[in-house]
Amino acid sequence: MFMLRNVTKYLFGDTSKEAIVEIPQGQLYLVRPLSPKGYSELIFKDAAATIRRTGQEYQYQLVIQRAYEEGEEELLAEEDGEDGAAEA
Repeated sequence: MFMLRNVTKYLFGDTSKEAIVEIPQGQLYLVRPLSPKGYSELIFKDAAATIRRTGQEYQYQLVIQRAYEEGEEELLAEEDGEDGAAEA
């Protein structure tokens, strides 16, 4: 019985898990074959990708999360604060 349960989880997936597939690190490129700007453009130098289940059957989410380097997130927040103060 235990073996049968493991085989069905392998074939049909474990429905209790939210993430189906996860790529923990890599680079994200935007590919435009016919663009005059160029064939590919680097969007995120370091990112993680996940395919997650939603509340509805047969519907999934592709989630791309950028991985910030140490201190980079604070610098971006400071730049956003300066931009908002300059516009006001």
